[in-house]
Amino acid sequence: MKWLWRIGFLMLSLSLVLKPASAQQNQPISRDIVSEHTITQLKLDGNWLAWRTWRTDFVNYTSELLVTNLATGTSVSVGSIQGQTYDFFIANGRVIWRDNQSIYRYDLATQTSTTLQTPRHPDQMRWTVAGDWLVWLEVTGTIPEITNSIWKLHLSGNQAPILVGSEQATIYGTDSLQSDGEIISWSYGTQNAGKYGYCSEIHYLAFDGSQAPKKLAEAECNATIKQNILLNKRFYYCKNKNLYAKTLENTENLINENNCHFDIVSGFAASQNFLVAVNYTTENRPNFDLVGFDVRQKSMFRIDHFAYSDNNRPSISIHNSVVAWSDHRGAKPVIHVRPIAEVVPTAPRQANDPLVANRSYYPESMHSLGGLFEQYWQKNGGLAVFGYPLSEEFSQVNADTGKTYTVQFLERQRYEHHPELAGTPYEVSLGRLGAERLATLNRNWQNEGDSSAGSEQLPGQCQHFATTDRKVCGAFLSYWQSHGLDLGEPGVSYAESLALFGLPLTAPHMEINPDGDRVLTQWFERARFEWHPDNPAQFQVQLGRLAAEQIPSLGW
Repeated sequence: MKWLWRIGFLMLSLSLVLKPASAQQNQPISRDIVSEHTITQLKLDGNWLAWRTWRTDFVNYTSELLVTNLATGTSVSVGSIQGQTYDFFIANGRVIWRDNQSIYRYDLATQTSTTLQTPRHPDQMRWTVAGDWLVWLEVTGTIPEITNSIWKLHLSGNQAPILVGSEQATIYGTDSLQSDGEIISWSYGTQNAGKYGYCSEIHYLAFDGSQAPKKLAEAECNATIKQNILLNKRFYYCKNKNLYAKTLENTENLINENNCHFDIVSGFAASQNFLVAVNYTTENRPNFDLVGFDVRQKSMFRIDHFAYSDNNRPSISIHNSVVAWSDHRGAKPVIHVRPIAEVVPTAPRQANDPLVANRSYYPESMHSLGGLFEQYWQKNGGLAVFGYPLSEEFSQVNADTGKTYTVQFLERQRYEHHPELAGTPYEVSLGRLGAERLATLNRNWQNEGDSSAGSEQLPGQCQHFATTDRKVCGAFLSYWQSHGLDLGEPGVSYAESLALFGLPLTAPHMEINPDGDRVLTQWFERARFEWHPDNPAQFQVQLGRLAAEQIPSLGW
């Protein structure tokens, strides 16, 4: 089958919509690329996006490989082929792809293409690209004497292929060949698992071939680890609806629980500290989300939402600080390209964003509230106590319990949904943001001296809290006692105040707050009280915007 080559850089008549963003080369770009044909795969590399389309006249079908310069918005066709499809990679200014005959290299700078010489037929090997190297795994021999051999070839094309290593193989095959330039890894079938495919384990070796292949043996049959992603020397995969990370030392860590329904057909991708994946919202798969996962914060968040349809299933890619995904829901297919900063939970939303549909939208903060969190907000003090929402809902691992909860940040608090407490007043709970903020500031409140210090600055009645050995006095005590969560008790009870603010952690001290004001301040488990004597009486005690101050520590 012959390639239908375009001569040079043929500019396509694609409709390009440039979102408000800088077009400078060194800044992430927001862009929507509209295609005339179905988008079947895409991959990012810096300011370049490579993508593949598919079209048919009901007799023959044609695949086409295209490249878009995200800084300028111009797209070019690298080539097209009839009657077959192909895989491709883009790295370091080169597009590498193959058909059923050869492997090709296209240099973006020189606009030239070359056929690469490899010792095996392309259909007989798994392959990937790591920087300037083409890496592949080939299977030779016959049952029962099979060998997996790992090769690499420098993409300059002026060196001979190098054998990195080899191992004796089983009949159950390999999957997930990957490399980060330091190691090469693949999943390895160990035995038949019946209707679940085959049990697998991860194998890897040094990129320079300085060690023989090593294996991360599984204690029991693991049929899902064959689809894994390598990121920062860890392998991420779903198992029993949980997201796990396995280290090179073969330790397995639970990263996020009961939220992992990744679609292995669409696969998932990773770069720097983020994973992106297509994640089914329920086990019977009526709908699915495009999700991001911050491995530092152990947080999963929704980027887009789709109704279940094979035609709607997006292709995805991520590179450095940019994510891209295809979208076939409109009249024409579209590729959305967004900086990660525009899709994380704290990124501002527009009122017409489908992800905030059927929720209360607050233009003051450009975020929304809905469901149990909105009911809780309205019932327990609303704007005055909690402030506006500063994020959308997402799932996060609680540092105290190790459990995964749906959370949302407001100006002064972090809401957590605890389904195990359904039907109780604590189904929505508040984060210990006072304690967390002190820890972020490297303040050990237990070592901060006299428990009575500063109380003379707040004349009036005092109450001693034996658990933390702290006193709360005067106006601070009055505010603490007159505000609380609605637990159904008469008035405002001690338990209701404790549920809202928690115990006092520090004595009152003069501190500089984030606005630069020097004010009398006392920290509680879930709040920071500030004394502003020049304000009208009802506003003399102010609550610090703890959640707003803590959000930057997320790195978003």
